[in-house]
Amino acid sequence: MGKTAAAPKVCGQRMDFYKIRSFDEVSPGFRGIPEPTATDDKSPFCPENALVIMPGAVFDRQRHRIGYGGGYYDRFLSEHPDMTKLAAAFDFQVLDQIPVHEYDISADLIVTERQIYR
Repeated sequence: MGKTAAAPKVCGQRMDFYKIRSFDEVSPGFRGIPEPTATDDKSPFCPENALVIMPGAVFDRQRHRIGYGGGYYDRFLSEHPDMTKLAAAFDFQVLDQIPVHEYDISADLIVTERQIYR
């Protein structure tokens, strides 16, 4: 389809994305999450019109999210506010309301098996 895929890699407190062509180019990294393996000779890939798929443990109907406690996506997305942010979740992960902090970055869309929150 002519699309470019990139996966995040954690380095200290920073997270950058690197192009990958297949799952053969990732291996367990930070917290066991698959990350790009060969990044030493690559520059981070960061087009401002990218679609970022955000992970989360829980969401609410206003598209807020609680992640996994590192703040990596919040820091990355605060530096790239024009990227489209999508979260994929199961219905049971979407609550009426969750706590929100001023530095939290919300998804533009949350897609579940039954509903799309805009």
